Amino acid sequence: NIKSAMDNSAQRAALPSSLQLMILSSLLLILAFPPFDFGWLGLAALIPWLEAIDRSSSPRQAWRQGYRLGVLFFAGTIWWLVHVTVFGLIVLVAYTALYFAAFGLITKGLLLRSKPTVLFPFVLASVWTILEWIRGTLGTGFGWNLIGYTQWKTPILQWAELLGVWGVSWLVVLVNATLWLAWKKRSRKMALAVAAGCIVILGAGLARQFQIAHLMKQGPAIRVGLVQGNVPQDQKWDADYYNLIVNRYSSLTRKLASKKLDLIIWPETATPNLANDPSLQSWLAGLSRDVGAPLLVGAPRAEWVPQMKLYNSAIFVTPQGDVSQQYDKMHLVPFGEFIPGEEWLPAIGRVRNLLPIGEFSPGSRPTVFQVKSKTPFSLSTLICFEDVFPQISRNFIQRGARMLVTITNDAWFGDTAAPIQHAQTSVFRAVENRVPMVRAANTGYSCAIDPAGRVTAEVKDRQGRKIGITGVAVAPVSLIHLGPTLYTRWGDGWLVVCMFLAGTGAGSFVRKTKSLN
Repeated sequence: NIKSAMDNSAQRAALPSSLQLMILSSLLLILAFPPFDFGWLGLAALIPWLEAIDRSSSPRQAWRQGYRLGVLFFAGTIWWLVHVTVFGLIVLVAYTALYFAAFGLITKGLLLRSKPTVLFPFVLASVWTILEWIRGTLGTGFGWNLIGYTQWKTPILQWAELLGVWGVSWLVVLVNATLWLAWKKRSRKMALAVAAGCIVILGAGLARQFQIAHLMKQGPAIRVGLVQGNVPQDQKWDADYYNLIVNRYSSLTRKLASKKLDLIIWPETATPNLANDPSLQSWLAGLSRDVGAPLLVGAPRAEWVPQMKLYNSAIFVTPQGDVSQQYDKMHLVPFGEFIPGEEWLPAIGRVRNLLPIGEFSPGSRPTVFQVKSKTPFSLSTLICFEDVFPQISRNFIQRGARMLVTITNDAWFGDTAAPIQHAQTSVFRAVENRVPMVRAANTGYSCAIDPAGRVTAEVKDRQGRKIGITGVAVAPVSLIHLGPTLYTRWGDGWLVVCMFLAGTGAGSFVRKTKSLN
């Protein structure tokens, strides 16, 4: 007995500690996202953490482990926010890590009640998905770097058509949890079942991707021009750079004049003055007429009735000089474009002394632009991080849009992974609704994404650089109607399944505990 105890003690000493396991999971998660972008790691990144939770002595310790992992993960993936605000980065990381802590707490609580069964991975996947959904919707929401986004370049992406991004997150966590349980039980049957399930998930996704690609060849197509001005953030509103900005966008747009385009898109707040300015409208109309294509332009817009309000807008300019179609951004960036609660508690406005915060008002109308070209089509514009919120894109598609456009200005974050992480969300919005998505960004990443989630065109220089460069691109866009998808019809209905599984699983574990007592 003494020898057996010593052997067991030696084996435990040889195993990695809970801290090491937690750090390993955080590193794997960081590597699964851009700039490293090893998305397949997402399918196994949680396994060390699940083992650390199982070894933890109490739910409180599991909470602490989860919180530390969350801090490491978010600090390692959204560190680029330091280019805007160190204070905001600290607060955001501290807040978002709470969701990882909650997952650790709940998981440990379930493990303490009963030994994990085959149902356990389904329950964990559902708990994780519900927590991600809360993070993405609570308050103004921060659905950045959901674990489902790690699959933006794998066939698992195609499941977003049915389940949305949170459904893809559910699949990713299900694979993680089932692999951990198979290892825990030393079960070959369970390992084989996981392998078979992965083959089915990947195979079905790949088959659907090929099917969509084939269908796109049969429909009408248009040609869209993308303009990436690459104007530094400290120059955008400096009067000394007014002529430089105007000349740059004029020059870039005129390069597209011979391309016979149906539409040319500029980034968010591309113009150096308000959209209401008659001289700006005259310049844009003349430019549109010269190049023979309508312009979709990001420009701030003001209203003075009954009091002055500023909007972050997109305006549509035709060669005939019509600027009647416009969209005002509805989902503003908290502590970037407005301060939550300032209208009720004006004293909160003092935080403007710490952060570069605008004073924008939210729009109220989800605009569907009608483009009258040789092949008439409709589109809706997402401004800045509106493409992070699936329900906004879905709403536009339900209102008749057959193409989505994201205009953004990610110059705030320099040459970092932020623009690519942002583009991941656009890829999912395209697949969820099976529509093309076209992105025009000030400093990148400007590209076209087809309904299968593939990047078909991008702005880049001769060295292949896509961020922090000036340029244009021409994107062929298929307009074949492939929807409405299940996701377009039912939205995040998969969350109802998650709630049922989480509730059923928790109830099952409670009943088992009572029967044992």
